[in-house]
Amino acid sequence: MNHNPFTQTGRLASGEFAPEDLYALLYCLALRSGLSEADALDVVQTVYLQYYIWKSKGGTINSSIAGYLTKMLRNELTNRARSPRLNISDFPADMVAAPERELLQGPPAEKLFAITRSFLFGLNRLDRRIVILRFRGNSFRQISRHRRIEFSDKTVKRRFDEAIGRLALLVKQAH
Repeated sequence: MNHNPFTQTGRLASGEFAPEDLYALLYCLALRSGLSEADALDVVQTVYLQYYIWKSKGGTINSSIAGYLTKMLRNELTNRARSPRLNISDFPADMVAAPERELLQGPPAEKLFAITRSFLFGLNRLDRRIVILRFRGNSFRQISRHRRIEFSDKTVKRRFDEAIGRLALLVKQAH
């Protein structure tokens, strides 16, 4: 008689995936979505953390755990795709004026990223959208034609310059 709870397919005798195999499956799905290995691992760990928090609060699953965790993984990937994280090294060099370019050599990158992130979350929604679209490489004309902005090119440029000026002042104070 076989007392091993795992079958040859890596599933529990009940038909569910073993937790280790499910973790590997979710990791492969996250890698397949185009994430780097570190980001894929981070996403899977986030999903497992959310699952265990939900389970500790008394949540129950009416379907399979594999299906539920796969759905959570899909939702997490969708959330990350909708709100991409800004990477300071992705900013085009020609967007940064000379004084700000000198400031970029000052504080460590982690501190600069934290300042930029808190600054962006402090902006109103419209200015934040303008700054992020510009950081992604859009021209002022493209931004002004954006369906949710609809300002003139000059107004978009002025609002962007004001926001970047405030950011440069914050970085200078931190330096």
